[in-house]
Amino acid sequence: MNEPHTFLIEGAYFSSTKKTIGNKCFPSLNDLINSAIRSQNEYNNLKKKFQRIAYNSIRRDLKGWKPKGRVRLHFEYGEPKDGHYRDYDNVAAGAKKIIIDALGSSKNQQWVTKTIIDDKPKYLDASVDRFVYTDGTPYIKVTIEEL
Repeated sequence: MNEPHTFLIEGAYFSSTKKTIGNKCFPSLNDLINSAIRSQNEYNNLKKKFQRIAYNSIRRDLKGWKPKGRVRLHFEYGEPKDGHYRDYDNVAAGAKKIIIDALGSSKNQQWVTKTIIDDKPKYLDASVDRFVYTDGTPYIKVTIEEL
C-alpha cells in the first residue's frame, strides 16, 4: 500500500459576521448558502477566495504529487475552542465542497490542482471526518489515502 499524503490549511480566514475578524478556517455550508442567497456574485467570490487558499496549501504540501488511482480523503477539522461550536456536518460540507473542487480538474475553474482525476465515485471514495477543538490556530488537515 502507498504511503498517504497530507496537506494542511491553517489560519483564521473566515468570520460569519462582518464585525469580527476571522476566527474560523473555512466557511460552513450554511455560510455558503447564505452568501448565494444574498447574491450569486458574493457566493462566487467567497468560493474562489477559499478555493485559492486550498489550492496554495495543496501545491505547497503535495509538491505536484498525484495518486495513481482511487482515493479516500481523511479530513481533520481543528475548530476554535471559542464557545461558538458549529454543526459538524455544516463545517464538513462547506469545506469539502471547496477543497475537493481545488483538488479536482475542472476546466471551468481557475484554482484547481488536478491532483485527483475527478470527484466521481469511480475516483473518490467516501471521506472520513474528524473534529477537534483547538486553543491555537484553526486548521483543516487533509490526508489522501490511495485505495
